[in-house]
Amino acid sequence: MSCGLVEYVDANEVNDSHLALYEDRLESSTTHLEIEPFTTLGAFAGLIPYHSPRNAYQCAMGKQSIGAIAFN
Repeated sequence: MSCGLVEYVDANEVNDSHLALYEDRLESSTTHLEIEPFTTLGAFAGLIPYHSPRNAYQCAMGKQSIGAIAFN
């Protein structure tokens, strides 16, 4: 963190990583710190105020309907 580096982790790398959502929960075994906790659900789900299974379904449908050129 002191270097200010950002590393993007894909779904396969998450399985072998020890992530912390908040800075105060860092441990010696933590490998990565989440930039913003609400992004763990994705951009669309972060916009929904109350998370329920129906909202998660709508989030998945929204991701399919809106194209993104690049995420980097």
